[in-house]
Amino acid sequence: TICDDILTRAAFDAIAPNSRPPYTYTGLCDAILSYNAHHTEKAFGMGDAFLRASELASFLGNTLHESDEFKAPREYLMCGDNKIVNGEVYCKPCDSGSFDWGTHKCSHSLASGAGFSEYCQSTSKPPEACNCGTAQGSGDGYVPAKEMFFGRGAIQLSWNYNYRGASTALTGSPETFCENPDLVATEEKYAWGAGLFFWMEHTKEGTTSHTECLKNYNFGGTLNNINGGLECPAHGGWHAEAVKLRLNRYCRAAKVLGLPNLLKIDGCAGLDDKFHSCVGDGNCSECSDFFDKNPGEHTYSYSPPVSSPVTTSVVDQPAAIEEKLLCPQGLFPWEKNPSCCVPNPNFIGDGACDPDAPYNTEECGYDGGDCCKGTCDSGSIFGCTTKKESQFGDYGPFGFYCVDPSQEDSIVRNVCADVEKDRIGDGMCNPEYNTAGCNYDGGDCCEESCDTTHSFYQCGLGVGSFDCRDPAFVKEVETIKQTSKPSPMPTDKSVSVETTVVVTSTPAPTKISTPPPTK
Repeated sequence: TICDDILTRAAFDAIAPNSRPPYTYTGLCDAILSYNAHHTEKAFGMGDAFLRASELASFLGNTLHESDEFKAPREYLMCGDNKIVNGEVYCKPCDSGSFDWGTHKCSHSLASGAGFSEYCQSTSKPPEACNCGTAQGSGDGYVPAKEMFFGRGAIQLSWNYNYRGASTALTGSPETFCENPDLVATEEKYAWGAGLFFWMEHTKEGTTSHTECLKNYNFGGTLNNINGGLECPAHGGWHAEAVKLRLNRYCRAAKVLGLPNLLKIDGCAGLDDKFHSCVGDGNCSECSDFFDKNPGEHTYSYSPPVSSPVTTSVVDQPAAIEEKLLCPQGLFPWEKNPSCCVPNPNFIGDGACDPDAPYNTEECGYDGGDCCKGTCDSGSIFGCTTKKESQFGDYGPFGFYCVDPSQEDSIVRNVCADVEKDRIGDGMCNPEYNTAGCNYDGGDCCEESCDTTHSFYQCGLGVGSFDCRDPAFVKEVETIKQTSKPSPMPTDKSVSVETTVVVTSTPAPTKISTPPPTK
């Protein structure tokens, strides 16, 4: 992965020495793995080492700028002046003339005594966008953060239609960010994930930032995609200086990653002139090493530096190397247990059961809890409840091949082994798995035990529908003999047909304790 091969923790600390949560190294690595696991186009995972590192440097240069060196989870003008009341964040939206950039205080709220609708296009409605709602300012001009769609995250996701698209891509539900857009400012996976979503999927003039790096070798094209309306070209004032800051941050990332040259910058009008003037007047000190170094040339001989070129005391690099060597080549350690070695640690705890070893083992926490309903983290990317008809349905089917002996829905692994493991507990009764060892197909074959919340398929679908054999749901079995003709006292000579009547009932519900989320 990019974090194993190119972006070490030491390199990240050198590129972003002032970063604050939610912009952490681990959060970035997890977000990249999560996005790539569910998309064909891979962020920083396509092409040779030079192209991967060049795209990463371009992403980091832009996101450093958009987030003020990874210090601002929320847009300053909209929520730099904020307060917390009963655990909820309230923002005082401001105009630039009323905002003190030193203290981050606003002297006049844009929401004073009226509804606030900035960044919400009322003509855009579901399913294309989140509803605008009625964000109301209080007497002192503060508005609940979760009611506004201003800029948040690594590339400052903004507007109600962008929040809905990002929500679907990152959470599987379009409503997650519509109901609480402030999740993008508070949770690492979404703060980074929203930036990745924009980088990979936002299209302008028929191209994305991802495509600009891989096919056009052009950093300028990424800027045009992100903020071209204001910076391509930049006309005086703040944006003229902002372009120089953005360039210097891009050069810093490229320098730390050991890149021999930059990508082209002509994809943004006026950027080439800004680059030369910025290096000439000393405002782009990080770019001096790249001046006239063949921008856009594909350097096939590039290899990532063995260690960060900047000395840092944050990371004990030898210990990190020693931990990595615990796993065989091609496998990587799970951060919660280095002895758990898997092809992709990000699959652990993602809310979708990977039923086979090495994931579904005791060392790996039984896939981080994903394979048992009682331990699966509902806040994970798949959320333990993916349905066939949902956005992530193409990745299924998903079941619950629970082999954790502490859980009530566990199966007997050595008895229920020669099966399609992802079909156990998927909601569709499979007669061949309807045995005690397989926990009666994970509960799928009894109407009372089929879990409509967690099932991938609608309960009761399939050729067998419900074929309940679980004794826990069989109340009694009666044998009734019917004679061929009425008789007050049936005898053995009567012609009879034996009919079995199975009466089922629902047992008292049992409470399954859920441990803290695995991620």
